[in-house]
Amino acid sequence: MKYFHRVYDDNVKNDLLNYHGTILLGKLIVKTDAPAAIYKVPGTENIAIQIMPLSKEPSQLVELRKNLYKDDVYTALDRDQFAFMINDLAYYSKNASEKIEHWQNLLDRRLIVFKTFVEADGEKISLKTQIQSLETADERELDKTYFEIPHLQESVEMAEFKFYNEKPITFTQYSQQEGPKYVLIDDYLYYHFPKWHQHESDFKTWFIPDTSILTDANSQTGSNIKIDTGIYRAKLTEFSQQLDSGGVETNEDLTFLSTEVEQELILKLVEFGELVPLRKTLPTINMNPKTSLAPQPYAPIDPRAVKAEYTFLDELRGLTLSENLLYDQKDLTNFHISLKTNPLTVVAGMSGTGKTRLAKAYAKILGLAEEQGDLLFLPISPSYLEPSDVLGYLNPTSGYFIPSEAGLVDILVRAQNNPHAMHMVIFDEMNLSQVEHWFAPFLSILEKPEHDRLLHLYSENATCHNADIYPPSVNIGGNILFVGTINLDETTKELSDRLLDRVNLVTLKKSGFMHFSTLDLEKATYHGITFTYNDILSWKNHELPTKAFKPQELQFFDELHKLISKYDAQKGVSFRFLNRLGRYIQNIPLDEKGEPLIYPSKAMDISIKQGLLTKIKGSKQQIGRLIGEITDPESEVIGSELLDFINENRAIKANKFNRTKAEIKRKALELGLYGYTN
Repeated sequence: MKYFHRVYDDNVKNDLLNYHGTILLGKLIVKTDAPAAIYKVPGTENIAIQIMPLSKEPSQLVELRKNLYKDDVYTALDRDQFAFMINDLAYYSKNASEKIEHWQNLLDRRLIVFKTFVEADGEKISLKTQIQSLETADERELDKTYFEIPHLQESVEMAEFKFYNEKPITFTQYSQQEGPKYVLIDDYLYYHFPKWHQHESDFKTWFIPDTSILTDANSQTGSNIKIDTGIYRAKLTEFSQQLDSGGVETNEDLTFLSTEVEQELILKLVEFGELVPLRKTLPTINMNPKTSLAPQPYAPIDPRAVKAEYTFLDELRGLTLSENLLYDQKDLTNFHISLKTNPLTVVAGMSGTGKTRLAKAYAKILGLAEEQGDLLFLPISPSYLEPSDVLGYLNPTSGYFIPSEAGLVDILVRAQNNPHAMHMVIFDEMNLSQVEHWFAPFLSILEKPEHDRLLHLYSENATCHNADIYPPSVNIGGNILFVGTINLDETTKELSDRLLDRVNLVTLKKSGFMHFSTLDLEKATYHGITFTYNDILSWKNHELPTKAFKPQELQFFDELHKLISKYDAQKGVSFRFLNRLGRYIQNIPLDEKGEPLIYPSKAMDISIKQGLLTKIKGSKQQIGRLIGEITDPESEVIGSELLDFINENRAIKANKFNRTKAEIKRKALELGLYGYTN
């Protein structure tokens, strides 16, 4: 059996990688002659399981499958399957016949939901198959064919707005070349769509051209019953029997339905369907301008939360302008996303750019103030050398915990005792002293889940007379944010890779003075609205960070890591970096039109510049070939492997990486002029 197929055309390879993670429905093949449906792979200990697809396959995946297996089946190896599919510690000590019997008993008369894994290694493409779940079926169900119905995890109002306004809609598990016939949203099944158009840069993202809503009367239901132009919907309760009898729900994003049951479904839809009203604006929200909107937590796609978050950023913009602070809107959004996705955000920039005032403005929008005890402004002293300088210590003579005058422990205890209220600590000029020394306990703690972030102040076995006020340990919950400001000059300490790997670094740009003079600051729209911890929770997306990336992008980061680590084995793209970037992308807010305020490609550019290139430092001898060198700022960088890699990588060719390229040029100029770059 051949597992690899050489692909010479990068476009073909990138196209195939789109089908990494495709979910299909199938069954164990039935063959009367060899090879059997389940057999031992010659020369190995692997057991091969042959699955015949029953659902429609993307044509590219069909071509790849035929190139690899020379048959109309997918081959799954036992070594690639989930442990719960084996559920037997002694499985790998069994002989081949016993292993085959195990799989035969498990898969016989079952519908098999399986996932394909398309992976690239240089010019080679491999295809793995992994069984996701099983459903007991009779012979009739095993002989049917099935098609996909994607689920959309959005509110009905938001989805209908997108249908009628050419807005992109991403179906995370839908992999066909044509747009879906049916879409499940909440308690409704939507159907009779005009012609879908596929997004040019993401094959799982679709939109409906605005003109086709009124001009394309082509029904995709396959029925000859006359139906008005437009998109229709019907409540699931009207045809639940059809879904139960002919449907297989694979996960929260996808259901398979048999083509036989579809005819019964169409009749139900014609009987109970209703035309979706034309929706040209987002649902309005009644907001009291002096109070906070508090939608239910963990509903980032709820239109109320979308609107509330956009209002929050609008208030932040209005407040900063009213205080004569001029920030680029993308810098404000970047700062907000950073705080939303990481408990520690560091703001860098030249002296006088208003880093501290930005942090204080953010606190004000959250209703925090020093006099209330939920905001701490802590100037860092060069004398801070260890954690006790900012925390305090247990006096062994008196038996009392003596908190530092900095007040850090007091606000941490207050946040623990008030878990539903927001708190913030601002470390001003935090790199006047070596951050990794006085902040050491926090660096590891803040990476843990919120319920495990225990900061130990003293031993639990020690005697402490004021333990009722200062307990042995304090939980650092999600209701406390840490913001650090840093200057990058000769008076400060350099940030280590260990710290840079754990923080969100925001570099503020100075805007032009002419732009500042043209703004009408008296019209700054600040209404005094404050927001709560519940608001912030409602804006957060808690999906797995890796879901933010397409296979081509993951491959890009793999190759980028190899290139950087070739010059320094201790540097490159870490799992921590990729997870942080994934969380960032998934938490980008939307504007009032449903568009992202920062496009994911820009977020990737910013993160590479601030999270990866910041750590690349050294002499011309060490990294000259990686970065390149110039002596004239007007010259183009040549001889840079990193720049060549970014320019030539076709997997994410739509991304221009302007900030990354500018940073490479800055470092190349330093190498050319001084022989060293930071």
